[in-house]
Amino acid sequence: MDEMHNTIFWSDDDLQMISQSPVYKETFEHKANIEKEFLALKPALECFPQIFGDLRLENFMHACALVSSRAWKTSKGVSLISFADFLNHDGTSDSVLLSDDYKEISEVLADRDYGVGELVMIRYGKFSNATLLLDFGFTVPNNIYDQVILWFPGKSMCSLILCSSLLRFLMVILHYSLEEEWQEISLMVGFMFYDPHIPG
Repeated sequence: MDEMHNTIFWSDDDLQMISQSPVYKETFEHKANIEKEFLALKPALECFPQIFGDLRLENFMHACALVSSRAWKTSKGVSLISFADFLNHDGTSDSVLLSDDYKEISEVLADRDYGVGELVMIRYGKFSNATLLLDFGFTVPNNIYDQVILWFPGKSMCSLILCSSLLRFLMVILHYSLEEEWQEISLMVGFMFYDPHIPG
């Protein structure tokens, strides 16, 4: 399992590094969902010890991570496509994976010419670094699909005005400070309000 870097495999000490990030909470929720699925499936899987052998949550979690990080959505559902999982992610790539259900084939259309031995890149999706870290175990610098979550105490009008002012300020800074190729960046900002008087 050493090759898996999804946050569900991180140690408690490692997770503390992202304790202020929403990914921290999502990691525990994801682990809880996998454990729930494992406990639901375990009685059925135990009927086939010759296939599944010694059933352990760690192995099930590893299998879930392998499938979820390598599966592709098609019109017929989710598929594991041979060799497509060798392709690495580049958020700016325009290469696409096409599936023809009638011919039962899949192909990658490259966005440019590649030399012999050069890595062919593809975009897994328009994912933020939080999603990439949680589901794939990596982040990318200068991610144009990254998100920022701003936390403000309370739900008062002052907080809303502060949010609005800060958002305008951020957009101005981004517009004038980013390099030309990043001028079209889209900043997705989620406003999450915390009221200390409400438990939980």
